[in-house]
Amino acid sequence: MDFGVICIDILTGLSRGLLYFLIASGLAVTLGTLGIINFAHGAFYMCGAYIAWTVAHLIGNAMGVFWMGAAVGGATMFVFGLLIEFVLLRRIYAAEHLYQILLTFGLVLFIDGLVLEIWGGLPKSIFQPEYLTGSLSVMGHPWPVYSLFILLFSAALAIGLWFLLHRMRFGKECRAAAMDREVSEALGINVSRVFMLMFGIGAAIAGIAGGVGTALDSVSPGLGVRIIVICFAIIVIGGMGSLTGALMGALTLGMIESFGWHYFPDLAMLIPYILMAVILLIRPQGLLGGR
Repeated sequence: MDFGVICIDILTGLSRGLLYFLIASGLAVTLGTLGIINFAHGAFYMCGAYIAWTVAHLIGNAMGVFWMGAAVGGATMFVFGLLIEFVLLRRIYAAEHLYQILLTFGLVLFIDGLVLEIWGGLPKSIFQPEYLTGSLSVMGHPWPVYSLFILLFSAALAIGLWFLLHRMRFGKECRAAAMDREVSEALGINVSRVFMLMFGIGAAIAGIAGGVGTALDSVSPGLGVRIIVICFAIIVIGGMGSLTGALMGALTLGMIESFGWHYFPDLAMLIPYILMAVILLIRPQGLLGGR
């Protein structure tokens, strides 16, 4: 048994899992706070990736263009998320989940059509910055520097999101509004503003993840559907609305995919869905979700 290969698999699983968490965390916090089942979250990731590509294409290989693309993608999706919440979502908070699903799925179709009109159907990709190319030697085996960057960057954003939700006043207002909207409003919390900002933050996180993740893989119309399936698998495994559960679900999925592609390549595509089905049968509320 080659322990170097196992170490590579573990590091790859951590990197992949933290990137998945970065993508799914925005969906987890909006689901936990607003109670909205947002099928358009994967489309936000796709739009962030396309916007980052556009910035890189317009500016060229200037220093910092990679970071600029991710920042512009995140900022654009933040504003877009605010508009969607203000114009559409706040009208259906009290409606059944079926109406939420239909509305957000309609957004997916609209965004996919808009992307196809603006950027066309050919795949787009961003070249990795020179200082993030190459590989490291881990017990005699190469491991991409960009995977290390993804691991550290995603971990830093995850810590920042936890700090926002658990140590800052805005996070406390979010959790209070999620528990009881009427009491929160009676205490002077502007719940509508909190909900709008939280949805915008969730969209911004997806946009930033898209800007960073597009250097790993190309982006094309329909990418949002594949991303939202991964997000819902993570949410189901970890527990509905639980940020810590989303982290556990993402790391679990990342590890299973890393080892699965190495040892069970024929079943690697099915393993996440099998795991999700098992969790739904044994513990429907997820690993850390409440009943």
